[in-house]
Amino acid sequence: MRIDQLTDLFVKQMGARKDGAAYLLPAEHDAVVYVALAGETLTISKVNRLEPADPLVYLETSRGERYVVAAEDVRALRLDRPEHVKKTGAGFGK
Repeated sequence: MRIDQLTDLFVKQMGARKDGAAYLLPAEHDAVVYVALAGETLTISKVNRLEPADPLVYLETSRGERYVVAAEDVRALRLDRPEHVKKTGAGFGK
């Protein structure tokens, strides 16, 4: 995927805000990035920060993990908005 496509998706679909060279997702959003590797797919969950540095992309998760991948290896994004995130509880109804 091209870097402009990635940043466009983060801004238009997830409401990311620009902070210097990086794009930060709002806390209530969740993004999963799928990266193609030789013979397998790397799934990076809970991405909350994307920093493009052509030809690379730095991805940071809410768990403090930092990944550096080639932008061309990003194959797909899963973008979950708050209204689609299911709330789980202790199983007690009202």
